[in-house]
Amino acid sequence: MSATTPEKKAPLSLAYYVHSLVCLCIMFGFGLLDPVEPLTPLGMRLVGVFLDSVVKFKSML
Repeated sequence: MSATTPEKKAPLSLAYYVHSLVCLCIMFGFGLLDPVEPLTPLGMRLVGVFLDSVVKFKSML
């Protein structure tokens, strides 16, 4: 068996933290907005989660 040393992880950049903050604001912020006429408060929360997942997926590309 060969012993390997664990690789050091690079520190996360400022952009990572800003992007995470924006995603959290989208996800939880939509639940606080007044719902548009055909949507319920639960629907607004679901829209926020959907938009958050789209933004996160877009950032991976």
